[in-house]
Amino acid sequence: MTAKKVPVPTLLALALAAVLAACGMADRDQTAGQRYHCPMHTTYISDEPGDCPICGMALVPIKDDQAPAVSSPKPAADGDKIAQVEPGRFYCPMGAEHVQDGPGNCPKCGMPLVQKQE
Repeated sequence: MTAKKVPVPTLLALALAAVLAACGMADRDQTAGQRYHCPMHTTYISDEPGDCPICGMALVPIKDDQAPAVSSPKPAADGDKIAQVEPGRFYCPMGAEHVQDGPGNCPKCGMPLVQKQE
């Protein structure tokens, strides 16, 4: 069997890619642009500024020296505020501090109110 010849430029490109990957330079070039996250939903990250698709808040830039904190949701307690909302009333999904009889938006965060189910 004869060995297949690989052109020198291809070999050089492969060697350079291997060196950059070993140094971590390949990933740095791809993520060098500014990234943004939602202050309320820190797991939502975007490459462009805009609004969070979950809550509608404006996305904020992520600083190079800080990664967005990832928080785990706390389990609901027996005395959870949402459990105390009467069925048929509307409450803020970010916290049940605001409750009203009809639909609308929360005056604190601007999110649409959710109707408490039976």
